[in-house]
Amino acid sequence: MADPIKELTVQSLGRQGPQPVPGFEFSPIDLNKGVGGDFIYIGWQRGPVNDNPVTQIDFEAFREIQNDNPRGDWEWNPIDLNAGAGGRFIYLFWKKGGATPVYNISFFVSPANTPPPIAGYTAINVDLNAGAGGPYVWGYYTTNPDNT
Repeated sequence: MADPIKELTVQSLGRQGPQPVPGFEFSPIDLNKGVGGDFIYIGWQRGPVNDNPVTQIDFEAFREIQNDNPRGDWEWNPIDLNAGAGGRFIYLFWKKGGATPVYNISFFVSPANTPPPIAGYTAINVDLNAGAGGPYVWGYYTTNPDNT
């Protein structure tokens, strides 16, 4: 069984990746899939359950760029998940502590305008290609350690 996620990061690249970062795992799914722009990847670092793990993950789409954390009670990454593709400005947010740890993150590229259910995972109901056209890209996370 893998440790829960303790940190999150975003890569915005000019070429296909993701690029290795010591201690981090990355999803192979480009979050700008099908819409051009930068190649965007989300990565995570794992740590022991007593090391203040991530307990919630969310995405939010804005009409304007956000230079400061718009959700002060959440941690965030200031890289726009739609970088170079147009559309909404989308950011990754997460919380730590106070609930069941997150053990894995997954992404699904789909023609469906709602995230299809994936057993054992919680869908995050924000299209990561919002406003950029192309396929829908849905994020999911699980608090089940068996889904790592």
